Amino acid sequence: MTQETPFRTYRASRLPAIETAISVEREQVLAAINEISPNVTPLAESLVAGLHGGGRLRATLTLLGYELTASKLDESILSVAALTELLQVGILAQDDWIDHATTRREKPTLAEVVGGGHRGFSHMITLSDTTFFRFFEGLSKLPFPATYVAPALAWGARTLVATTAGELLDIEHPHADIHSPDSALRMTEYKSAYYSVAGPLVLGALLAGMPESESTHLTEYGLALGTAYQLQDDLNDIYTDHPGAGNSLHSDLHEGKATLIASYVRAYAKPDDYTLFTEKYGHISHPDDVTLLRSIMERSGAVTHTREEIGRQQDRARHALTQIVTSSDEYRAILTDLVSVVARS
Repeated sequence: MTQETPFRTYRASRLPAIETAISVEREQVLAAINEISPNVTPLAESLVAGLHGGGRLRATLTLLGYELTASKLDESILSVAALTELLQVGILAQDDWIDHATTRREKPTLAEVVGGGHRGFSHMITLSDTTFFRFFEGLSKLPFPATYVAPALAWGARTLVATTAGELLDIEHPHADIHSPDSALRMTEYKSAYYSVAGPLVLGALLAGMPESESTHLTEYGLALGTAYQLQDDLNDIYTDHPGAGNSLHSDLHEGKATLIASYVRAYAKPDDYTLFTEKYGHISHPDDVTLLRSIMERSGAVTHTREEIGRQQDRARHALTQIVTSSDEYRAILTDLVSVVARS
């Protein structure tokens, strides 16, 4: 039985409204595309199918950021929550292609669904770009004061620029000397933490009127929390032996992703283990290869170092939390619980 916690209770109470807002956004995207040409509506349907399922973390954090500042939920912020989920669909579609992935959550990626090969890539890029444009269109039409919307638009752009920079670091990983743990940690923060946690959390707060000067502490909290979540997800990928709600089983090991764990192996593994790791990481041909890579990661200290870094990121988030101004102790308890959730994930 799942234990109730402040964050889980909060998310459960907001999920019905979030799902309704996402359904509305899905229909609006399809209507906009269909108005231009019904011939491409099936492609748009493939895009919005990515909105089905998931934990709605980004949407929940958007509402949380808003409420911890405004204390009362304005229904207009629900559309923004839906937009953050749509934005994720676009970001992940491009990330899957960059990672040479053909499946996500045990289903074909968007590029595969819409044709595969160059045709599928072309469709995927065009469709995923639509989510970015739709995100900013939706923000620009909000019925909030212009003094709230302007910083939110700027923050949205900053979040996407940071995410793009993180993706570029990921792409360059096999082709440049950026294998150090420090470089891998920076890539994790920019590629994952900005758009998955800090982005929606600060976006909601800015739209509720949080001054930009105060949002720096919330940004620090979100980046630390988002980094910790991603590092824990990387560990889960190594040790989970049954497919769950996330990516394909052991996808990081199969794809040879540039994770912090991998950078620690390259930094600390003994020569023989380093050679084996280089040979098998991203080139798994037998289930025993997974066991071998796990052993190398453990022997090199990579797993231990990664767990220690998760702890440091949690401490960083807790420190930032002491500086955050909230509308009530209820929301501070939720933010505090979120830091602890990393250890339970």
